[in-house]
Amino acid sequence: QHPPGSPPRLINVGVISPLKRQLELLALFKRLHEQGHACQIEFVGSVSAREADGREFLHAIHQAGAHGYAIYSGPKEEGALIEAFDHADGSVHFSTAESFGLVVAEALSRNLKFFGARVGGIVDIAASVEGAELFESDDWHGLEEALVRWLREGCPRPRNAAQIMMERYHPRVIAQR
Repeated sequence: QHPPGSPPRLINVGVISPLKRQLELLALFKRLHEQGHACQIEFVGSVSAREADGREFLHAIHQAGAHGYAIYSGPKEEGALIEAFDHADGSVHFSTAESFGLVVAEALSRNLKFFGARVGGIVDIAASVEGAELFESDDWHGLEEALVRWLREGCPRPRNAAQIMMERYHPRVIAQR
């Protein structure tokens, strides 16, 4: 459950790149902040300061961190990544393309609310899973409205997403198939 007195936290896991659209997510969370919605997004993944988009992200995340609506925690080892998922209330993954979307399955397996783009394997992973909301990859307005609605509803988490992920993707299930 979300700890009282702290803003709800969403997590975005992936290499910082134009494909994963973290800069656009930062702009979205800035709008939410400016509208008075208390929430924070944590970005986990590597970034290259040698690339122009990496430098732009690092500059933007510095500004966002100063205002408290976003943080960048860099890449994490397995245990620290699991802990980051466990301290989150939801997950946002809005890439333009995705082959499977392991971070989506990981988020849902921890009963996190999930907001994502309807692309690639994400569609199959999130199919009929409570708490998973998918949007067309250019539907930033729909994503924003869904986030606001979720925040206003008190950030409810799914109750059975983890069970569905276990039934679909547990190694024993995959081996039996």
